[in-house]
Amino acid sequence: MKLLIWKIKMLLMKIRNPKAGYYERMCLVAGYKRSDIDYWLAEEKKIGVYASDAEMREDLCESEVSCWE
Repeated sequence: MKLLIWKIKMLLMKIRNPKAGYYERMCLVAGYKRSDIDYWLAEEKKIGVYASDAEMREDLCESEVSCWE
């Protein structure tokens, strides 16, 4: 049942945020806000890490998700 609920939430996030990557949607489902992800992105840019915003967002969210396990 938990898996079904998770899949439904992920589907809703895919509809609401079509440009978001898989890991970004996972963070959004887990309770993070887009403003949190934007803050992480701004912090990375402050220390000099530059990549495309979409790629960087996905990398940041992937590293956050990997810490959950």
